[in-house]
Amino acid sequence: MKSETTHMRTRLAPVVALLLGTSVLAACETTPQEYPVSHETCAPGDPVQTLDANDCKLPGM
Repeated sequence: MKSETTHMRTRLAPVVALLLGTSVLAACETTPQEYPVSHETCAPGDPVQTLDANDCKLPGM
């Protein structure tokens, strides 16, 4: 037979995991307000907004 503390931990673990996961996801920023290296403010008209993966090829490839 399980002890009372083991039973409580078993029931509490999913709740703690859910709260921890929710807080981590809430801390994630969906749209950055500044560029990570230069720390300049992002603007809708910045030329990098139109870049995609095909623009980032190594020379000679």
